[in-house]
Formats: sequence, C-alpha cells, structure tokens
Amino acid sequence: MSKLLSGIAIATLLISLTGTTQAQVPPASPTPTPQSQPAAPVPSTATTPDLSLLSKAVGVFWQTDRAETKSQMTIDVAADGTKIKMYAQIETIAQIGNKFVTKITFAAPGESTKSTYKIISNGKKVWIYRPDSRQYMETTFAKFNDSSDSFWIGTSSFLFTSLNEAERRDMVGTFGDRNILATVLKGQSGDLQGRNQQLDGEELYNYSYENKTENWTFNGLIQPQTGVLKQIEIAGKSKGMTFSISDKIISRNSQPSISTKTFKFSPPKGVKKVKLLEIDPFNFK
Repeated sequence: MSKLLSGIAIATLLISLTGTTQAQVPPASPTPTPQSQPAAPVPSTATTPDLSLLSKAVGVFWQTDRAETKSQMTIDVAADGTKIKMYAQIETIAQIGNKFVTKITFAAPGESTKSTYKIISNGKKVWIYRPDSRQYMETTFAKFNDSSDSFWIGTSSFLFTSLNEAERRDMVGTFGDRNILATVLKGQSGDLQGRNQQLDGEELYNYSYENKTENWTFNGLIQPQTGVLKQIEIAGKSKGMTFSISDKIISRNSQPSISTKTFKFSPPKGVKKVKLLEIDPFNFK
C-alpha cells in the first residue's frame, strides 16, 4: 500500500495512516442520506506544534506490543451527487506484527445492529467471518492489507499493527525524545501544526496536517494530561469523491490478555468457506 509521505520518520506517526486510508474509502451507496461536512482546514490560529506532548503521545501509544481498542467510526462520502453516512462500532485486540482480531458492528449510536463481521489475522493469514450469513473467507495478510477492507479494523489499530517489535522500540526510543522530534521537523514549517480544541466538552490538543497538493487533511486529537490519543479525523478528495472519516476512541487498554488462541480462527460447525466475502455496511439481513 502506497504512503503519501515517506522518508520523514515523524510521518509514520501522524501521516502514514492517512496515506493508506484515503485510497480505501468504500464505494458510495445509491441510497442518499444526510452528510456532515468534512473536517475543516487547519485554522489560522494553529501554531507550532507542542513537541513535548507529541513525544509523550508516542511513548503512550507504543508503550507495549499490544492494545485493545474500542472506537466509533463515522464515514461521510459524497460522489456523483450521492451522499451517504456510515457508522461502525469497532472492537480490536491488536499485537505488533500485523496480528489482530476485530469485531465490526454496523449501527448508528443507539440503533439496533444492522450487521456484524469478524476479522482475524495471525500476521500471515486473514479470515473474514460473517456470522449472520454463516460464511467466511481466507486470504493472505498482504492481499487484505491492499484491499478496501483493511481500514475497518480501526484507524488507530491499523497504525499500531503496522510496526514490528524492533520498529516499535525504535519509535519509542527515537521519537519519545523531544529534541529528536524537533530535528526531524526542522524545515517542515507549516506541514504540522497544533492547537487546543474542545471535543464533547473536553479540552484536547489537535495535531493537524494538510496536504494541499493531494487534497487531504489529518487531525490527531490528544489528551494533554495523559498523552492518550482520543480521536483521528481524515478528510479529503480522491477521484471525484469527497470523504470524511472520524474515528473516536472510546477506550484503549494497553495490557489486554492475549493467548495462543487469540489470533486463530476455527470455523464454527455449518459455516461455509467462500472465495470472496467483502465487508459491506449496506448488505445486511
């Protein structure tokens, strides 16, 4: 999967996720629904980013080799005169090295479940399972990672699993140092900015990146007191499509229980293996 930016290590933290996701937004549904506006460009009040907090956030995010994340993802898409809104509640247990097990529930907050999927990866193979249709498919991690389904594991989990153990240690050791961050960002004035922002009554710090050439923006909202990532926002335009993705992190546990069976999939009795099973938020019983 191509990354929009490469060669600058700090981009791995804040931008590589955007580079993969902006090309993977699901196709628009023919059923129009109201659309919220994409994230606004970085406001004029944005300033030089707080590097001390960013260093702290790096350490908090990658402090262990595993994480359990629950989030609420909202996606707005407009294409060919059609506007749609999608909601997904995502629960993922992830481990460094592309290992994860994810439960995806398509339903707006407070609404009944529309459909549920489960994705399991052992780092080499990926299984997609749909309980209501009693079907599953098996593919390689490489193929899944290049598919339009990969971002459904949650944007923060996608970013977290993309490193191996050595890269995780390097990330914490290198970018957990404010002075190294300052060196990396030297000469990149205007690319990354920071500002305080209110979200649901909570004061957060927003790291914003705008790529005017490729028409996309990225916002990562951090809780200043703890350095915890609270929300990721991505918005932009691609091939005539306007999209906005908001992934609000409800909870994150950096010490989830993981066993030898966590990232294994054994098909339940009566479940049929199929060649193709795409994750489709509009195809449900």
